Amino acid sequence: AGILSLNGTFGAGHLLTSSVTWSEKKNLSDDFSPVFPFGYPSDPADPEGEWGYSRGHEDLRFVLSGVFRLPANFSLGATYIYGSGQPWNRAIGVDYNGDGKNSDRLPGVDRNSEDGPSFSQFNLRVTWTLPIGGGGLDLIAEAFNLFNTTNYDVNSVDNFEFTSYPTLANPDLPAIENENFGEYRGTLQPLEIQLGMRYRF
Repeated sequence: AGILSLNGTFGAGHLLTSSVTWSEKKNLSDDFSPVFPFGYPSDPADPEGEWGYSRGHEDLRFVLSGVFRLPANFSLGATYIYGSGQPWNRAIGVDYNGDGKNSDRLPGVDRNSEDGPSFSQFNLRVTWTLPIGGGGLDLIAEAFNLFNTTNYDVNSVDNFEFTSYPTLANPDLPAIENENFGEYRGTLQPLEIQLGMRYRF
């Protein structure tokens, strides 16, 4: 991984931070005890054939955040996050080799070889402070995913390429493509707003 970070303060105590991360993460398995269907090998007799991208791999991640001091005891905090997306595993959809698992891939298809959906989110926080003695009362309003950006959940992808396919035990089965292959059935957090109060003393 390579990380570039720029941080600084300016004006009346405003704070701005930013970072860009370029990375590549590969392994044979994401867990010592592979979980079906994501972690189980396509061919248990060929563990080296599982060498590929980790489920946590992400080519690029960018984070920009700032805290800004405003008049009348207001402060504003904002964060923007972008991620290029995590990979997912392209599977046949049937137990081709008869090992009891539907994690089999077609020849030449690497583990976690498909690009997942990118991620983009903007969060905002506004705080008003009423000074009290040596502390104060903070009234806080926060919005997560302020623009209600649709971010698909890579774990919800329909990763089975076929609904029927010839196997070693049944080589005469027809190859029927899955019409929903590659579609995402779930999304991550939509717009969420919360209000809070904090007393400091």
